[in-house]
Amino acid sequence: VAAAALATVTARFGPTAYARIDLVGAGEKTRVLEAELVEPSLFLRTAGGAAERLAAALRPLRHQ
Repeated sequence: VAAAALATVTARFGPTAYARIDLVGAGEKTRVLEAELVEPSLFLRTAGGAAERLAAALRPLRHQ
C-alpha cells in the first residue's frame, strides 16, 4: 500500500527527496493515514553534514 501511494505521488508530482507514508490497519484493510512529503526539521542539527547531504540530494530534482 505504501509503495502504491508513493508511486501515485511520484506520477503526479515527480520524484521526492523525502517521503514518509504512514499506514493504518492490516492486510486488505490497510489504508494510508498520511503521506508526508515535507519534514520541517529533518533533524539537521543532530548529524554533522546533514544539511549538505540534503542539498546534494535536492540538486538533481531541481533540474527535472
